[in-house]
Amino acid sequence: MRLDETYIEQLQCRGIAIIPEELKQILLDRLGQDDEQYEYTEQDLYEQARTIIQRYHTPKGRLELLYRVDHLEMQLESVRNRIWRELLDLGEIDETF
Repeated sequence: MRLDETYIEQLQCRGIAIIPEELKQILLDRLGQDDEQYEYTEQDLYEQARTIIQRYHTPKGRLELLYRVDHLEMQLESVRNRIWRELLDLGEIDETF
């Protein structure tokens, strides 16, 4: 499942949040594209949208979303995981470390 404009309108109609155009674009960018890596259930989609909306409504969170800090954090975590896997594969560290 993916987020679309109808879903955003439903969120607004239920009174869950006021969604300005800027936030609408962020939601569509993050959750509205078909992504082979992620397939959201309706509950997952709601929780992801709610998290983004809450983050957006703080000054720091809004800027982080606009500058795609959340994507950079995910990329950094992915690189860290890859480094750990390589270190484990090379025997440089053991699993208890």
